[in-house]
Amino acid sequence: MAYLWFEDLALNRWFTVPLTGDAWILSTSAPKVLQDGHPTGSGPRPTMMVRRQRAADSQWILLAGREAHLRVNGAPMAFVTHILQDYDEILIGDSNEGSWQRCFFSAARAVSVTPFPADADPVACSHCEQPILAGQSTVQCPACGLWHHQLGNGQSCWTLAQGCAACGCRAPVETPPRA
Repeated sequence: MAYLWFEDLALNRWFTVPLTGDAWILSTSAPKVLQDGHPTGSGPRPTMMVRRQRAADSQWILLAGREAHLRVNGAPMAFVTHILQDYDEILIGDSNEGSWQRCFFSAARAVSVTPFPADADPVACSHCEQPILAGQSTVQCPACGLWHHQLGNGQSCWTLAQGCAACGCRAPVETPPRA
């Protein structure tokens, strides 16, 4: 599943948005999923991301809105469409306010926080190099298999390292659904 990393300037923090729908509207506010895949209302066509399903996987395409001020990886969009690649930076500008909304597209598979298995051989965290104890909240890198703390008490090593400290994998942490 693809993700969009969205920077909330008001809260001064980043959010990970799982791209569960087939189309999303991007603006200088939070991204919004399109339930039926088509924008509603009058006015200029919005900037959108749409999923194109292929045989074994899917591809995401950025469609510039009619009055869009967009940059991808720092450069203005040369065409109305851009096929998104893993780690593409998307800047969405607001000509009235002169501000830019910053997002990153990620095709990386999310990692889950799980208790370290009690029957596993003892290991050290790849980030802080401290022992990981049985039952502690951890993340195992999907690329290289190494373990990281994800304790939530200042020792969330996967988050602090912004991914795997050993191989550089940047898979986002899966956010459990809210009740």
